[in-house]
Amino acid sequence: MKKNSDKFLIASRKLRIAASLVDFLVFVLILGLLSLPLIFLGIDANNNPEGSKPSGLIVFSVLVGASLTVLLLLYEVLLPYIWNGQTFGMRLFRVKMVDEKREPLKLRQILIHGVVIVIVAILTVGISILIELLIVLLSKEKRGFCDTISRISFVNTSNEIVGYKGEN
Repeated sequence: MKKNSDKFLIASRKLRIAASLVDFLVFVLILGLLSLPLIFLGIDANNNPEGSKPSGLIVFSVLVGASLTVLLLLYEVLLPYIWNGQTFGMRLFRVKMVDEKREPLKLRQILIHGVVIVIVAILTVGISILIELLIVLLSKEKRGFCDTISRISFVNTSNEIVGYKGEN
């Protein structure tokens, strides 16, 4: 791990991936709960074809997709803004987003990061998660594409790891 000029160490790849996995699972849980009405509408349409309207199912699907996009943006922007650069996963694994100079983030940086994540996720139909993972794993700075665009770094806020000499 590299020590920076401040009191924080760059977060290890393991911590970043673990925090991202928790955030992904939280989001999938929310996605599943929001998709339940759509699943029940689909089951009803399949069991009762003359009573259901396919256009209603399509409109509902678009609304769920738009809601999920807004929810992802809120999760990636609102939580880090309120929690000083952290999401649920980051809090659990003591990882924090800071700017490149290890200063607290400005709302503009958090917003750029969240918007880039959402746009890239939409354009790549979700494959961006794997691409970001590979970039973080291979990058010398342990930063992904979205992190580089928004000039964000991830640091470890735990005091327990200060004496650690190895590379994760």
